[in-house]
Amino acid sequence: FPEQYHPMLVVTSLVLQGAIASHYRTNYLDGRLVSGNLYAALIAGSGKGKNWVSMLFDIMTRHTLQSWDDAEWRKVRENEQMRDKMKNSKDCPAKYHPKLRIMETMSKTSLLEVQTNLGENGMILCKYSESDELANSSRAAFSNISVILRKAWDMDMHRQFYMSETSCNTQCRLNAAILLTGTPKSVLSRLFADTENGMMQRFIPMIMPRLKRTFRPPVFTPLTSDEEAERDALLVNLWQKDLSLGDQTLTLEMPKTQRLIGEWYDALEERYNDGEVTEAEADLSHRIGQFMQRAALPFVALYGEESREVLELMRWLGDFAYYNICHIFGMRVTEDLRASDEMLSQRLDGRKTAEPLLSKLAEVFTVQEMQQQRLHDGQSADVRMLLSRYCRNGKLEKIGRGVYRKVRS
Repeated sequence: FPEQYHPMLVVTSLVLQGAIASHYRTNYLDGRLVSGNLYAALIAGSGKGKNWVSMLFDIMTRHTLQSWDDAEWRKVRENEQMRDKMKNSKDCPAKYHPKLRIMETMSKTSLLEVQTNLGENGMILCKYSESDELANSSRAAFSNISVILRKAWDMDMHRQFYMSETSCNTQCRLNAAILLTGTPKSVLSRLFADTENGMMQRFIPMIMPRLKRTFRPPVFTPLTSDEEAERDALLVNLWQKDLSLGDQTLTLEMPKTQRLIGEWYDALEERYNDGEVTEAEADLSHRIGQFMQRAALPFVALYGEESREVLELMRWLGDFAYYNICHIFGMRVTEDLRASDEMLSQRLDGRKTAEPLLSKLAEVFTVQEMQQQRLHDGQSADVRMLLSRYCRNGKLEKIGRGVYRKVRS
């Protein structure tokens, strides 16, 4: 592929590798089990080269996930033919529900049904060539699907029940990898949505490089037949290793990757303490380590070791993801943090119970006068906590022993 597209294609390949090695697990720094699933979003204008991602997707899934899905669709057709032949027979076979590994447009019901058919340890790869394929145009529909996909990132259980014969009643452990592409407006409008902050911080955003305007398409140079064979052999090897696990999972130890992630966080903490990292950038960093460990898992499954090359690639991925996340989402999170601080600094008395009481007291008053007023209003005479809170909130200031003055706004 053209060199300027290599960073986004590397991240794309890591998403696809994780989906291929779906039955491997590892322990993250906090002790929780994670799989190799990643979410990535490519942000690029029209005609900027998003088709390279589709080409890489086809190359990496041709002999792995796509071959699996093709076999499942053959089973569906064979089942339909058999059901047509035996539709009047009491021995008519039940309808076959395919165990698909790749899904594009879907409703939340279809996603859950496919995930249920895959089993507790399977992973589904969601490919959205345009971001508006993620869900229907209605806000409620997208909110529903995003809740499911956030649970899929964390491999949480999802239970769903409807009082309807046509709905999907299911209970399954969700596990998904997502590859999303689209224009800046379409992608960011979804990841920036008020209810979707959880999705925003689970995606590795990739920005298509801005190059000098040219009307000639970039050149794709195919590999030689030997290079193609070597690449396909590695992918099929990883795929066969995953299939050999059946419905079970295999947990791999990754001490070198964990040490690398710990060092990455230590360096970030030093920069934060030195004032080089803002609160928003610190807030956006907490999933970077998961990106690195999840991306390294398929390599360790394939090669059986945490090689120097893999560790260097993971360090690059951490820096790449962190820079892009802060570059794209940093201002949004800064605004969110500022709004949170404003909410926390507002009066703790949300019902404004302080104003009626203080309005009945003189500009300068004593504790005894406040106690008398509270007793007159039928309230407790214990005002120590109340006075302390009003002083903290800036409503009062203490000017002497047992004497307070109201502070004007």
